[in-house]
Amino acid sequence: MATTDNRPSIDERVYLNRVRLFFGLAKGNMAGIFVGTVLIGLVLHSGGTSASVLGVWVGLIAASLLAVVLYERRVQRIAITVANCKTLLWTRIGLGACIALLWGLAGFLLPSADTEFQHTYIFIILSTLVTVGALGYSAMPAYYLIINAVSLVPLSAKFAWQLLVLGHDYYLYLLVAAVAWQVVVMKKALQVSRTVINEISVNERLTDEITEHERTKALLQHMAQQDPLTGLANRALFSDRLNQTLALAQRNGTRCAQLYIDLDRFKPVNDQFGHATGEVLLKDVASRMLACVRESDTVARIGGDEFVVLLRNIDNAEDALHVAEKIRAALASPFPIDGRDIRIGCCVGIAVYPEHGRSESELSARADAAMYAAKHAGGNTVRLAEPA
Repeated sequence: MATTDNRPSIDERVYLNRVRLFFGLAKGNMAGIFVGTVLIGLVLHSGGTSASVLGVWVGLIAASLLAVVLYERRVQRIAITVANCKTLLWTRIGLGACIALLWGLAGFLLPSADTEFQHTYIFIILSTLVTVGALGYSAMPAYYLIINAVSLVPLSAKFAWQLLVLGHDYYLYLLVAAVAWQVVVMKKALQVSRTVINEISVNERLTDEITEHERTKALLQHMAQQDPLTGLANRALFSDRLNQTLALAQRNGTRCAQLYIDLDRFKPVNDQFGHATGEVLLKDVASRMLACVRESDTVARIGGDEFVVLLRNIDNAEDALHVAEKIRAALASPFPIDGRDIRIGCCVGIAVYPEHGRSESELSARADAAMYAAKHAGGNTVRLAEPA
């Protein structure tokens, strides 16, 4: 089941990582399997197996090996996802099981009953190969358990049959060794698998914790620097950006400007229509102001209905006046809220670096004074600060 943020659940991600670890090992393992097949073929030949039977047996294994290699190449070209990983995995397990079954049937290819040594060699080779598979594919115990079953169970059945037919104690020893090996080695292999799977799970949980920590950190940083209502920068973030801009302007010999904006007739909106309407109005005001400036500029809300704008890299005061006039006109247009056309306005005070000040405090004071001059002039107007 996926998590609420559409990410796969931790169990799904652990399984997916196990499948990804499973694939990509075939090339090296297939070489070992082919060598093991040649050795078993030599043992079968020494036991009297005909060349034609050996040819068919080796040909079937070679075809299966080729199918595994080609299938893994196909998997490497596609993305392994939660949706397809099980299908890909079990197809691959099926191909591996075909090879293991052909191994397990090797003992039945010996024509003579008196083949104790050949059966012993086959058992040693198969047990070695399955042990290597159990170690190499520890992330996917289902694979090596199936390989073990389809290869050594038929061989163990052959030992039991030989014991019953020949009554030879040697096959009893082989049967006991085969069963004991499967119990001991598979038990140890499963312990290794649990360790590997647990490490994958711990890594995924640690990844989740780190991700959640980063989200919390980003949220706290957002809360510390953004106005919670409008999403604009707050006073602290605006001050930081203004000081950075002033330092760059001083070093590069460029200009910047601060606009101080106070809304007209905002309090009557709150009194007449309520604070909920006032909050919607403030959000709309923020959107309109953002539409009037560049992405490199900063708009901040520093009070109830007070805003400031930082204009970076302007050529002259006329540029700042042009932006201020755009903002004034945008806020003078009606705001359709809840079926009403609400009309407000704004006064804008402008201070330009370096003409009106060289520090944050100087620019802020000059822009504030220019805004109040606009208020005293009747409102809904723009004023440029007096030169320092």
